[in-house]
Amino acid sequence: MPGEVTLTGVGAGFTLPAPARAARDLAGIGANPVDALSALDQLIIDRRHTPSPEIARFTAVAGGVQRQRHLDSASDRDEITRSTALATLIAVDGSIAEALTEAGLRVTDFLTVIGIRSVPDTAEVPDARLDPIFATAVRHYLTSKGGRVVTLTDLALAILQSSRAAGDGRLPDRLEKLGLDYERAISTLERQIEDAYFAEAEPSSGFEAEVESEAESRAAGEAPDSTTEAAPDRAPETSERTRWTTDGAATDDLLGRRFLAQVLASRLRGLSGSHTGSFLVHIDGPWGSGKSSLLQFLETELAPSFLLVNVNAWREQQVGVQWWTLHNALRAAIQADSRHRIWARVRSRIDAIRTRLMPFVAVLVLILLAVALALLARLDLTTGSALADALGKILSLGALAVAGLTAVYRLLMPESRLSAEAFVAKSANPMGQVQLLFSRTLRRTRKSVVFLIDDLDRCDEKYIIDFLEVVQTLVREAPVRRHTPGRRDRRHEPPAGPYAFIAADGQWIRSSYESHFDSVKITTVPGRPLGYLFLEKIFQLQVRLPSITEDAKRAYLDSLLTGATAQRPSAAQQALATELTAEVNRATTGPQIDRAAAKADGLISAESRMQVRGAAAVKLSNPVLQAGARHELSRYWKLLEPNPRSIKLVVHTYGTLQSLRTLEGIPVQRTPLALWTIVEIRWPQLADHLRAHPDDIENRAGTPEPAATLLASPEVQAVIASPVWGPLTPDQVRDCTGFRVGASPDTIPDSRTDTD
Repeated sequence: MPGEVTLTGVGAGFTLPAPARAARDLAGIGANPVDALSALDQLIIDRRHTPSPEIARFTAVAGGVQRQRHLDSASDRDEITRSTALATLIAVDGSIAEALTEAGLRVTDFLTVIGIRSVPDTAEVPDARLDPIFATAVRHYLTSKGGRVVTLTDLALAILQSSRAAGDGRLPDRLEKLGLDYERAISTLERQIEDAYFAEAEPSSGFEAEVESEAESRAAGEAPDSTTEAAPDRAPETSERTRWTTDGAATDDLLGRRFLAQVLASRLRGLSGSHTGSFLVHIDGPWGSGKSSLLQFLETELAPSFLLVNVNAWREQQVGVQWWTLHNALRAAIQADSRHRIWARVRSRIDAIRTRLMPFVAVLVLILLAVALALLARLDLTTGSALADALGKILSLGALAVAGLTAVYRLLMPESRLSAEAFVAKSANPMGQVQLLFSRTLRRTRKSVVFLIDDLDRCDEKYIIDFLEVVQTLVREAPVRRHTPGRRDRRHEPPAGPYAFIAADGQWIRSSYESHFDSVKITTVPGRPLGYLFLEKIFQLQVRLPSITEDAKRAYLDSLLTGATAQRPSAAQQALATELTAEVNRATTGPQIDRAAAKADGLISAESRMQVRGAAAVKLSNPVLQAGARHELSRYWKLLEPNPRSIKLVVHTYGTLQSLRTLEGIPVQRTPLALWTIVEIRWPQLADHLRAHPDDIENRAGTPEPAATLLASPEVQAVIASPVWGPLTPDQVRDCTGFRVGASPDTIPDSRTDTD
């Protein structure tokens, strides 16, 4: 019969249906109808498309084929792989088979290679799951399409496009060896979809015919038939109304920021447990990227184990006394956290007096001497008639003494902006006394102190520089905790820290330093201008906010338009996510965590995928695993700069980038990530350029200065083109920086899971 393709030979033995009979033949496969949504149906719906009726049946048939392959040891996967899906599509849809045959694919050989004996006679598996790579291929394909009905031809296109785009897994190699012309096959399938679309768009029937019939009835004076059903292709009613929302920090986590907060909190707990000193973290991101929301989630994760001190630098800018802003916020947080707030306030006053004890005692002695002299000179207590008058004078002098002491305290102690300025102005060693007061206040709590500083990038240039200098002096250089090994009573030991998370746009901060010190002439370190050097000196770690995935962006927009949060995943999806999360938690090595996290790509629900990836990112911050990461980095010691601070930054940054990319669902290999981390620490200016222009790492034609000179330098080439570890490619740069996520979160096939 014309249009049919008969397969013969090993692994074949059945006839493929002609295109006109494809849907009918597919619906007839199997005895039991598929009522529930299949995993593929749900994935399509989750991407705002509509699955055609044959999708569920296809999934059930392909699931049976995959099970048979698994039982025959032809595949080591039990989820539907791309190879199985493509073979099933060939068997059940003649138009797809013809397109691939015309493109040079030897279909019988393909079925033989992947070990498929029969498709129509295979027992169905309605609840079959999708292999992560197959799910990623479909998800990426649908992301680039507008909402529509998804057919089997769309699935074939998704598989071919993913196979052509990346060489991971076995399918690309198989299709290449069997002689498939990708361009011809994809072009033919795209033309089939277009032809089907325009055929369905013909107005000979449907809504336009119904409107025409109703108009004719009204013209004839007849009432329209109210029993007539609405045309199936009438667009659903939509709303164009929007609502206003505040610009405050988020309370519902729609962008995955809470998991990043958990990662940072986990690392901070490990740091505080090692009895170390201070640690400052820079949360970098442009305005409106969610830095304030991250700080709020971080506060939730750290409380109540840590004492959280919130400081809004923009709001406090008008006060102008930066050290007093920090100290006042610290003192208020300690008093609020204390069970005896009055006693905490008294102890705070005592600390202030102790800081400037000599001036305070001197004034106090003078006042007491004045009172004593007044009593001796004017009072005569020998006559009983004058007793009442004497008592009144004594009380008056006492009140005067109290008023004098109060005035002296307010003058000498930093209780207000003016007194804080006077506190510094009247001292021979002002910052020394401020440090002493600050350290004494820190010791008034048994918890480690964490400063959460926001909106510094809203302040002017001078205030930013002065504020960070104060943070450097009071927080970074705070006294280190003294630990006595074997000591039983640790009630009087100062806690670890203090720590600080400062959220600000890095470019804004760097430009402030470079503008302020424009007249200062120093020898510029290649790839690290003055602004970068200052930030490197202040902060031990810089965390750039991760990119927003397509899933998160869609969910966030929907929440703004509808006011509702993301739809909860089904019970089956929740159970599978829980199973994968448990697998992540059982993992004991980095590769095991990576493999478990990669399986999240097969989940339909975006929330479930984020749950598994978040658990993996937190697990990677485990101190034991971090020790393994440091051992992994030891192989690259020759590429590191001979600078202790730079080496520490490499270690800190590598682990953080590993967690960030895991959150985004990007499987990054360890060697490219290590090379990129070295580039980011040694030449941060070059890293910022490559983050925006990754192709310049290979093609330097037209690359602007100073990036072109840096890329050509022997030091940079030793890292990015290392004969042992390199080269570092543009795609690897995109992976390491999370660049691909902004375009689409699911474009990265993972060779560690696609074994078929």
